[in-house]
Amino acid sequence: MDKIIIEGGRRLAGQVRISGSKNAALPILFSALLADGVNRYDNVPNLRDIDSTLLLLARLGARVESVGPSVRIDASGLNCWCWDRWSHGSNAPGCRFRAAAPSAPGRSTCT
Repeated sequence: MDKIIIEGGRRLAGQVRISGSKNAALPILFSALLADGVNRYDNVPNLRDIDSTLLLLARLGARVESVGPSVRIDASGLNCWCWDRWSHGSNAPGCRFRAAAPSAPGRSTCT
């Protein structure tokens, strides 16, 4: 961790921008899968792990828009996903799925 050592009798003034934390940002970005509509996240750090997470969300069907430290995620177009059993070493068959709207053109439906 960096530290600042201040010597002298002068009064300090100014601003310091605190960047976002990767360990906090990753699970928060994945929370977009559980929420309807567009989610906006600010102060997201510019790191490779964050880029990989955004790419994964986009590959799942979410619309991802990243501009500077702000990220917008719309997971309403998600094709399908499985939320249990993967953590228990089971294969995808047997998982419960959430499907996209069956009438949506170009989107797959999970059974």
